[in-house]
Amino acid sequence: MKNERPTMNKQYLIPKKSLVLCLVIAMMMSNGAFGKSARKLVNIGNEEYLSGNYSNALSMYNQAAEIVPNQSRISFNKGANYYRQGDFTNALDAFGRVSLNSKDPWLESRSKFNMGNCQFKMAQQEQAKDAKKALEIYGSSVRDFKDAYKIDPALKAAAENIETVRKQMKVVMEEIKKKEEQQKQQQKMAEEIKKMLGKQKNALKDNKECSKKQQSQQQKQSEQQKQSDKQKQMSDKSKNMSEQAKQQSQQQKKQAPQPQPGPRKEPETKLDKAAKHLDGASEEQKKAAEKLKKGQGQDAEKNQEKAIKNLEQALKDLSDDEKGQKKQDQKQQQKNKKNQDNKDKRSDQKKNDKQKQQPQQSDQSKKSDKDKKEQSFTPLLDEAKDIIKEEKENAKVRQIKSATWKKVDKDW
Repeated sequence: MKNERPTMNKQYLIPKKSLVLCLVIAMMMSNGAFGKSARKLVNIGNEEYLSGNYSNALSMYNQAAEIVPNQSRISFNKGANYYRQGDFTNALDAFGRVSLNSKDPWLESRSKFNMGNCQFKMAQQEQAKDAKKALEIYGSSVRDFKDAYKIDPALKAAAENIETVRKQMKVVMEEIKKKEEQQKQQQKMAEEIKKMLGKQKNALKDNKECSKKQQSQQQKQSEQQKQSDKQKQMSDKSKNMSEQAKQQSQQQKKQAPQPQPGPRKEPETKLDKAAKHLDGASEEQKKAAEKLKKGQGQDAEKNQEKAIKNLEQALKDLSDDEKGQKKQDQKQQQKNKKNQDNKDKRSDQKKNDKQKQQPQQSDQSKKSDKDKKEQSFTPLLDEAKDIIKEEKENAKVRQIKSATWKKVDKDW
């Protein structure tokens, strides 16, 4: 993952014609509304940001924003700060304001790039809860990266991220398709169980009526034999449905988010529970068939009633399956995300320590082949560190080359 970083520039440029604005700002500062200038507040905020003190950094940026409202670079810094705290909604809003208000193509392209990153993170969070909604957000992420690349074709990371997001979208679409197929299979099974339940209730009714009928022993045995044959067929059908439920459960487990390595107990799905109740129904139906064959109609009634209860529970298990599976997938996804976030934090800390020991190198070719494979997605462009280290060198590049603009000598 290429670790370019969001711009926190200390250079603020004000148009020559904005003298009234400059005077108003100066008056606010002279009245003691803030003891430090907006420039100094931003600088302090940057230092807090670099130290990981994001709450303090945000406080400094907010104070600076009160002195200079709608300042694009302050909004950009706030967006970077929100992003690092995992508040992607507010980060997206902050970067969005920059892209709307900024006249600097460089800053606008980086804002769009970071908006793409925010949307990507938001889609990841949404994926376990609502795959279709996540797919829409991934699409918005692609559009933001496209805008960034259109504004600045030199921003190759945007093009790379577009491909990464599209691959993720393909994965989500496949997941949606598989879940829809699973739902169709389960709906079909639920319909078969309903039919089975109706047949079993009718079998119980016929058995009770047979016991009350005034008929010869031979006629009664003949009728009970027919009932026994039907119960045997229902028993075989229930067993077959149980095997189907077990197969579908195994497929779902394979397609569910993979847990972290290590010993674990395989979770029991609703389909597993439904399969157990179908096995129970099959066993009771088999016992009922045997008793009916022996002419023990009243004893068979108890087994038939138990079979009905098992079929009803299996039907309930299937109706609850989608909700239960979604909750389980969401829990596993959140666990995986937490582990990944911890890994990212360790990676960021390692990079920070490395930057303190040696100058930042922009030549990505020095990274190992293994690193390149792992770095398939370029994270937030956050250049606060570079600005503090390279402010003097970048000052000329950052200035807008226009006769109507100039660098202000004094703070605001």
